[in-house]
Amino acid sequence: MSDIHNRIEKLTPEKRRLLEMMIRRQAEEEVQAVPDTAPMQEMERIEPVSEENFTDKTEVRRFYNAVNRQLNASAFGDASFFLNYGYAPNDSPAYSRIKLPDNTLNKNPTRLVLEVIGDCEVRPGDNLLDVGCGRGGTVTVFQKFFSFNRIVGMDLSSQAVAFNHRTHNFDNAWFLEGDAQVLPFRTAYFNIVTNIESSHGYKDIEAFWKEVCRVLKPGGHFLYTDLFAVDKIDETLARLDDIGLAQRRRTDITGNVLLSCDEVADTHARAYSGDNDADFMGNFLAQPNSPVYNEMKSGKSKYMIFKLQKKDN
Repeated sequence: MSDIHNRIEKLTPEKRRLLEMMIRRQAEEEVQAVPDTAPMQEMERIEPVSEENFTDKTEVRRFYNAVNRQLNASAFGDASFFLNYGYAPNDSPAYSRIKLPDNTLNKNPTRLVLEVIGDCEVRPGDNLLDVGCGRGGTVTVFQKFFSFNRIVGMDLSSQAVAFNHRTHNFDNAWFLEGDAQVLPFRTAYFNIVTNIESSHGYKDIEAFWKEVCRVLKPGGHFLYTDLFAVDKIDETLARLDDIGLAQRRRTDITGNVLLSCDEVADTHARAYSGDNDADFMGNFLAQPNSPVYNEMKSGKSKYMIFKLQKKDN
């Protein structure tokens, strides 16, 4: 069972009914995100896909579509590019080579993306895939601070991808709907794959890891960050190594993420009130005293950054 399903199961009956109402309303207003298909001819998958790789993701898709609908209804919906918890500096080592001005919009979420990139070398001819791109925030950071040949943002949520098509217009970046467990790209196409605070919703996480390894070029990097149960971190890294993704760096940024959640709590409370359910959005955004926040605070889970590299053989 994925973390998303666990979170849904832990909702109170009242909150569960509210979420089900949101999902039903979302199903009635389902959006089809139509991507620009021109670049796909070069990078589209040519390998056959086994039927066992497909699992039913209807509930997860509708959950994230409902979240995006809530964000669209918020006071700052048009500027809500990020769904990550953000990163605030403290005394721990930082790896980002870019210093942001104090007045940067979405500063903490941008910092998180830059910290995930960290010391990874980015070259102008590189192709990058952001799996679980959400509302395009990570792609906008890549566009602003780095030079890539091609950037692809992929998400399961049609609402998120439709938002990206309306909002972001880049010459060398594309957004499309897709399944993280069955990536629609050819083998050894990307130099870098990123996955930021998304994989906890994947039902078959190992299928995703194998797909990342497949689409990466030998020597390419998988830059990966999410919440992990403390007792699963070493096991996760060992399995990634077995698949062909060797650890190059592991960084515990739980303290930085909690500090970020504290810093933006009031802003989020104001932005996502009104038509939004405060408890539902509070847990999704890891507001102080929400279940997700408290799990980090208690040490049950850690927010980790993994820099991994595809082995040459």
